[in-house]
Amino acid sequence: MEQENIQKFIKKLRKEKNLTQKQLADMLGVTYQAVSKWERGLNIPDISILKEISHIFDVDMDTMITGVEKKHKKYIPKFYFFLIFLLIFLLLFFIFLYFSNHNFYLKKVSSGCDDFIVNGSFAYNKEKSSLYISNIDYCGEENKTIYQEISWELYEEYQNNKRKIRDGSLSKNISLNDYLKKLEIHIDDYSSSCKKISSSQVYLEIKVKDKEGKVELYQVPIQLESDCEQ
Repeated sequence: MEQENIQKFIKKLRKEKNLTQKQLADMLGVTYQAVSKWERGLNIPDISILKEISHIFDVDMDTMITGVEKKHKKYIPKFYFFLIFLLIFLLLFFIFLYFSNHNFYLKKVSSGCDDFIVNGSFAYNKEKSSLYISNIDYCGEENKTIYQEISWELYEEYQNNKRKIRDGSLSKNISLNDYLKKLEIHIDDYSSSCKKISSSQVYLEIKVKDKEGKVELYQVPIQLESDCEQ
């Protein structure tokens, strides 16, 4: 018998049942000093007592003698292995189909004017396109004005037809530089093809209003840095 394992195991089982040494002793018909000695490793119960303990705590005798709980392995039918394999195969198959039909081309976008530096990208395939504009910096004449209101609108002009693509929320009491630091434009459902956007006039219109009510517009052209691949 593994005496050290048994002493720890009996103590563990007793505490899991929230029993005192005296309560366990009364259940076994022994003194609480006997239980105390078992748990301190000064003595071990005889086989008949171990059987009674195993019955009280619903563990088998082999576990009681070794003091080590067995980990029961759950039987998993072969059918489940086949089903799991089939699901993984189907998942990988659909992922392959998705990406084979949704390959995206990526083009950098920039500003076509001297006063603004724009970093962004235009992603597209045969089905959809998206436009992402970030890191817009104003590099014109120094402007520390705190504007009462600033907002933006993005336009596309193609064959004399002008349409507003998206507009942004209004910010108040902010400088132009601070406004641009927070500005990010992400349009996931941009409908134009790459060839169309490369031949269109796309521009960001930033509208500022000072505390006297004077309104000023900054127009920032947006253009692709390279030709379309399809």
